[in-house]
Amino acid sequence: MAWRRMALICISDYMLDRLGREFEMENSLEKARCGQTLAAGARYHEGLAGTWTAGYAKRGFRKRLEVIVRELGSMVLPGSHWLDAGCGSGILTRVLNELGASGEAIDGSPGMIRRAREEQNRIDPAGAFSFGVVETIERLEFEDANFDGVLCSSVIEYVEAPEQALQELVRVLKPGGHLFLSVANYHSLIRHVQSMLRRAHITRRYAYLDTSRTTYTRQGIVTVLERLGMQVDKVAFFDPTLPAATFWMLPASLILVRAVKKS
Repeated sequence: MAWRRMALICISDYMLDRLGREFEMENSLEKARCGQTLAAGARYHEGLAGTWTAGYAKRGFRKRLEVIVRELGSMVLPGSHWLDAGCGSGILTRVLNELGASGEAIDGSPGMIRRAREEQNRIDPAGAFSFGVVETIERLEFEDANFDGVLCSSVIEYVEAPEQALQELVRVLKPGGHLFLSVANYHSLIRHVQSMLRRAHITRRYAYLDTSRTTYTRQGIVTVLERLGMQVDKVAFFDPTLPAATFWMLPASLILVRAVKKS
């Protein structure tokens, strides 16, 4: 009887070990598949999906939200059809919804889209926006001239082909339609300091810089948009830390652009 118990214990240990190794292999394969499927920027944000909404309670994100809400409030008409390109967990999509718009919200991170849907179902199950995962905003499946407005907040810096992405956003916009865009400022003081500290291995923080590669000057983003057929109405600067009064001396982190598609 003793040897039978020992045999059963050995077999059980073997089976558990085998199941554990099979589980680890499946898990590794799933991670590998995700790595092959998700673009670098989407992969980075996938790891933040669980805490992204809560991050808007922080002072910097809250300030940026307030600025964007003010801008959208003067752009979004009730009943208009909008695209939120790179919607994250849907914070700004809900702003569009509250202003009376409907439309589509897309992101490259499945985790972000899952959170966005969960939040919508919790807050407003009858929300007027559909959420969907896309491979990249550099290739959109929407028809030409499909939207009255396009919102793209701090996304362009993460894509491989930023001008192709901008061209797609313009393509799906109706003539006379509004684009609200934020891009990383090439001259940003804080960004340059963060990058220097990270490159020097003084800190492991600011991991976003590993995938946030594209920056623009004020004139640079205006030139690109005008070449794509947009009329730029307003350019402003935003920084979560620096006061606006210091921007002439200490350049801000973000450039905010409002533009209209020419007829």
